[in-house]
This record gives sequence, C-alpha cells and structure tokens, in this order.
Amino acid sequence: MILIVDDDRQMRYILYHMLKNAGYNCLVSGSGHDALAYLENNPVELVIADIMMPEMNGVVLLEQIKKRSNTDVILITAYTRDYPTHEMIDRGADDFIQKPISGSELILRVKRVLKTRALLEERNRAEAEIRAKEAQLRALAARTGDVEEEMRRNFAMELHDRIGQNLTALNINLSLLKSVLPENSDPRNTRIIEDSQNLIMETAEHTRDIMGRLRPAALDDYGLTGAIKVYAKAFTERTGIRVDLNMEKYLNRLPVIDEMILFRVSQEIFTNIAKHSKASLVSVFLEETPGRVHYSIADNGNGFDPEILSNPSIKAGYGIATIRERLRLKNADFKLDSKPGKGAVVEIDYYR
Repeated sequence: MILIVDDDRQMRYILYHMLKNAGYNCLVSGSGHDALAYLENNPVELVIADIMMPEMNGVVLLEQIKKRSNTDVILITAYTRDYPTHEMIDRGADDFIQKPISGSELILRVKRVLKTRALLEERNRAEAEIRAKEAQLRALAARTGDVEEEMRRNFAMELHDRIGQNLTALNINLSLLKSVLPENSDPRNTRIIEDSQNLIMETAEHTRDIMGRLRPAALDDYGLTGAIKVYAKAFTERTGIRVDLNMEKYLNRLPVIDEMILFRVSQEIFTNIAKHSKASLVSVFLEETPGRVHYSIADNGNGFDPEILSNPSIKAGYGIATIRERLRLKNADFKLDSKPGKGAVVEIDYYR
C-alpha cells in the first residue's frame, strides 16, 4: 500500500492515477497530521509526500515517520534550492523527486524503493532464520556437552562399581589361595600368585587413573574448590610449579555440570602452562558475587602474543578455542590476556 500526502488536491489526483494505472494500491491524505493519524494504526510500505505543505511540511512528516516505523518515504518538491537532495537523503528520505514529475520517472523511483525494501525484508528474514538455527545449534551443542559429561560420570561409576570391586575380590581370593598353599608347595606357585596380585594392583591403579580423568572423585565429594585443590597439589608434585589458591569467597556451588566444565577448563589451562609457560607460580582466584562467579588463573611465565592462537598449527590455540566456545554455550565470558615476558591471565565470568 502507498500513501500519497499532498495538500494540493489536483496533485494528489495526478499521483494517485499514475500509480493506480501502474497497478499499485494507493490512498491519499491532504495533510501531514492526517497522514500520521492514519499511519498509527495502518502501516503502509511507502509514503510519497510533498515538502511544501501547511502546518506540517514533508520534512517534518518524514522525521516523524522515521521515528515511529521503518516505512519508506519519497519526498517531492519544486524547491530543490531550499531542499537539496543530499540533505533530504541524510534526513532519512529513501528518494527525492523534483517537480514537474513524469509518470515514467515516478514509477521507476517507486519500483526501485519498493524493490530495495523487499530485498531488505528478505535479508532480514534470512538473517532471523540463521540466528534461530544458530541458537538451536548452540542449544544442541550445550546439551551434547552436558550429555558427554553425564556419560563420563556414569562410565566412571561403572568402572568403580564393577571392575574396581571385581579386582578387589580377585586380590582377596588370591590372598586366600596363597594362604592355603602347602608348605612344601612349589615356590613357583607363590610367585605366580604374587605376580597376579601385582598385575591386579597395577590394573586397579590404572583404573583409578582413568576414573579420575573421566570424573574426578573430589568434584563429587567436595565440589569445585576441593577438586581444584587436589588437582593443584598433583600438578605441583608433577611439574614443580607452585600453585597459590584463593577460593574462600566461593560459597554457593554452581550446578554440578557447570562446575565440571570449569574444572575441565582448569585442566586445559594448567596443561598449557606446564607445556609452554616456563612459569614458577600459578595463581588461582575464585569468588562469588551477586549473579556471577569470577574465576581467574594467572601464571608468571614467559607469556605470548594471543594472536598466535589463531594459527591452526598451534595445538594450544585449538584447546583455547574449544574452551571459549564451551563457555559461550553456558553464557559465560572468557578473556585471555598475555604479553611476551609478562605471563598470562585467563579470566572467566560465569553468570547464574
């Protein structure tokens, strides 16, 4: 629908029939005030307005329309000296036509404006669909991550409840068997039993290690702070890098799956520190504020230029990218700050 606004009845008639004959649906209005009143409840695609009108001229009408909607506006005037084309376009006009107007020029301008509008609407629809699909994919990815963690947890429990208990039972049975061997039994029998027990102990140790990687027991027993303490202690024993922990202000636990994600993030960052930083100290800070959990890990190592992480050949860059995306799926902010020779700081803000 096109709304023609002009205080000159004859001009309204001419414009109306030019557009009507070209197949457009049109309405007419004799003033800017009447046009605005109509537009309040009756949106149209295009307004064609004369500039020189009493009470409310076309420029004021243009400004009022653009404040209230995205309706396209073509201005018409014979006074181009007072109303330069570039100025009207800057004010929001979608086109500007100088009187006298030919039918062919009017139709050409209207077609162009409406085609541009249609293309913009199509682009907006496509972008909205893309955003909706992206939101669905993010939700699916987040759910997939949660399911993966739940599967890890269940698998770790299965290892503990079945394999762990069976290994313990086997060790007990072998001990009983060893205790009932006759004194004159072949010494090889004792060695075989002892070798078997050693294999069981070794298998049990490997099983505990696998369970720890799948689901740290400390996380279930003591929460995120307890798991980080256990991991930091093992990290120091393994690497010689001291870890300073400041987590007293973390009082109310996040959901279990979210704490698991933060723990996985910690593992990745600590691994990168051990491999690349040459640090002697790592500082961990975890606190809770209203509506937010702030977590940071800083090291005093040799630092680096964060831009290198965009290089696909850098494996650490892939790990950081994975961390960033996983946190984004949980509505968490991730920031990495580092400079050569200045160490590195990772900051995470997790919103409740």
